[in-house]
Amino acid sequence: MNVHGVYDLDGDSYSTARQQMGEIILQIAELLSNVIIAGDTNAPVSNQMIKEIAKVYPSVFADNPPKSSFNMRRKTDPGYGVVAVDNIFASPNLRSFDTSVPDIDISDHLPVITHFVIE
Repeated sequence: MNVHGVYDLDGDSYSTARQQMGEIILQIAELLSNVIIAGDTNAPVSNQMIKEIAKVYPSVFADNPPKSSFNMRRKTDPGYGVVAVDNIFASPNLRSFDTSVPDIDISDHLPVITHFVIE
């Protein structure tokens, strides 16, 4: 599943729109197997919506979250340099390895990359 999350300048806001987004993601994912949910969530890992998704589909960055997922070459607000809103979540049976956020100037976000093995 590819995600582009609800935008809110308050990344930790657990707004009605974010609650609904998380519920819809989980409802759809429940119908699938070998689930990978990836993209710009527009919310950091501290957001309750992200926590709800991660209860079922752990983040590949759970043990080593990136400092930021923004390309600071294209941002002027230093606050973007300390928040990661791009994430990858996966079914527990998918083991992630070689996970990275390379500092590549492609867009205003950095790519999030991982490889999986089905266990």
